[in-house]
Amino acid sequence: MDLQSNLPFQLWFLFNQEKYNFSVQTFYTEIKGEEFDRPVFELLENIPVKILFNSPYKNSRLYMYGLDAVIEDRVDIDEDGEIYLRPSSEEVTLYDINYYPFIPAPYLLRVVVEEKTYYAPFLIKSKQVSFEQLELMKKELEEVMKGLAYDLIRRVYAASPEEQQVVLPPPLLKKFMALNKHYPYVMAALTDLYEKINFRIQKGYRWIREEQATTLDQISIRSVFGQTKNPGFIKAPHREVNYNLPENQWIKGIIRNVLTVLDDFINMMAAHRVQVQKEMEELSHFKHQESNRRMYLEKENELATITEYNDRVNQMRRGFQMIANAPWYQEVDIKSLSHIPHVLTTDSRYRALYQLHRDLNDEQIEIAMHPVYTFQWKRTEKLYEMWGFIKILKVLKDSFHFQPRTGWIYSRNSFGENYIIPNLPAGERIELTNDEWRLNLVYDGQLPLSASQTSEREIPLSMGKNNRPDTRIDFYRNDTYAGSLLIDFKYRPIRNFWVHSTRDSLGRKKEMDQLIAYVRDSRSDFLYGEKGKVIRQFDPRPVIEAWAIYAEVKENQRTSHYIEEDRIKIIPFNPGDDLSIITDNFEEVFQKVRDKFDLVFND
Repeated sequence: MDLQSNLPFQLWFLFNQEKYNFSVQTFYTEIKGEEFDRPVFELLENIPVKILFNSPYKNSRLYMYGLDAVIEDRVDIDEDGEIYLRPSSEEVTLYDINYYPFIPAPYLLRVVVEEKTYYAPFLIKSKQVSFEQLELMKKELEEVMKGLAYDLIRRVYAASPEEQQVVLPPPLLKKFMALNKHYPYVMAALTDLYEKINFRIQKGYRWIREEQATTLDQISIRSVFGQTKNPGFIKAPHREVNYNLPENQWIKGIIRNVLTVLDDFINMMAAHRVQVQKEMEELSHFKHQESNRRMYLEKENELATITEYNDRVNQMRRGFQMIANAPWYQEVDIKSLSHIPHVLTTDSRYRALYQLHRDLNDEQIEIAMHPVYTFQWKRTEKLYEMWGFIKILKVLKDSFHFQPRTGWIYSRNSFGENYIIPNLPAGERIELTNDEWRLNLVYDGQLPLSASQTSEREIPLSMGKNNRPDTRIDFYRNDTYAGSLLIDFKYRPIRNFWVHSTRDSLGRKKEMDQLIAYVRDSRSDFLYGEKGKVIRQFDPRPVIEAWAIYAEVKENQRTSHYIEEDRIKIIPFNPGDDLSIITDNFEEVFQKVRDKFDLVFND
């Protein structure tokens, strides 16, 4: 039910420009799904706003998202631990630039007056992208990260997919991953089950001499009459141990299945070893060439990986074969059972094997995101920055065929046993290679202020105070540093970080100072190596270009610029946009790097 007037309170939202102020007049006395989907007012993220809440009923309370950032004493906590605002004729700052930013999403405001509750659904809108684009950005980021992770896992376990090679098929890869994950727990369970398998004591009968029988029953008496095969013998009851229980039949079936998987893996890896050794033999004749030398070393590493995983598989195989020699193993039948015995879920030993069985039969590889991403992505500008970085990584991999080698998910054992994509911390460096070229792709890395803190391979350049680009790409050719590309991701309109008419004035924005400084203030003692000593006297700036990639939801305000004298490129890029704009611009920069390198070394 809507209430349009006669409200027992006033609620105003006040902005820096009075013309944008508004009063909320529409409330519901009860809220349903359809009302929640129709916000009665909207707020824009990152826009300073104050709130005026007043009522003649001094015990009135206003509850809404964002009050946890309000520092005034009018904010209180109720008996359920919820934060509320008391009424007053004084306005309260709900958000300013020093507060933690609003998170774009739908919310519900409610006012409680004299035990009656009034509801008003509202929406905090993202500033630079639409709500649909915001959700698309999260979805794209998660899909790309999981896709990169899956490709990596496949390469680590199934070996290099670059050429026509024998590799693990996805079903076998999935099974091996499950075995590798569960192996420690399963081995502990098998060790215990070897001696302490479940059993049932039951009555059995055996033929013994009549004078040795100590216990008889009706079956014993009947066995004497009418039988002539065993004169002087009687069928006497005795207690016997029965291991042929349903849960043990399940365990035996699981063990046989695991041994089959391990045998398949060993056969597949043996074939792949032969293939790699053949390729190494062919490359060995041309190892004097740098590109072939690198490839030969990669094949050596691949061969070592095959050996390592074969050792792991053989260790697993010995563990599962051990249980096949247990005293009870041959007494248990193999049966096709549909019913799952209760013991498989209640006994920790049986449960360990049953969980392995379920994972072996699961077709999907489950890759999860580190929980810290949920927190980071709540800040839209941080989400845009990380989304942009991952898009750059995808372009380098897919369009320019650079292969990640180390860093982030590509570092050895970065996933652990649960395949959780690790956090992407500030300063993380991913190393990528393609033939004679190597790239350092650095996320949110701080550059040193002086040359004494630089290093040729990891941080080859220094900078002034504007020294923390969102993304940095360092280019190397045959391990010789050839320059860098610096990128900032701007979650704001272009007018908020670049006004060309003020470029040469004292009144230009600090964001403009930052972009200009990226090129002008950059220095490196490693540019072009020893050959570069002379070159650096004339052009010491190692940064080839600085990019500002920005989000803009309004189509008529999406414009690209290149400021040649400052080597600055401004590029609009929103979720859902074609990657070709990034690909084309990177190709231009990469060509500049190659041309300058050739000019220096062919001079």
